[in-house]
Amino acid sequence: MTAASTRRLPAITDDELRALPPLVEVDTVARALRCSTSTVYAMAREGTFPFEVLTFGKSRRWRRNDLLEYLGLDPIRTAA
Repeated sequence: MTAASTRRLPAITDDELRALPPLVEVDTVARALRCSTSTVYAMAREGTFPFEVLTFGKSRRWRRNDLLEYLGLDPIRTAA
């Protein structure tokens, strides 16, 4: 494991969260949850993550709206 994968990242603001794309990467999830990226990866690997983890090959992504709801923020609704 590299030092970069275990470091804590700066917190993210509510406005930054709402401006995120529909699918977000591990760095963003770690910032939002105020934990390390290695913790996020470990929870995903162990199946203990509090909301769905999307896997694309070796990549993992999380839905922005799931993250917002978990943090107690209103999800972003898009027009159908």
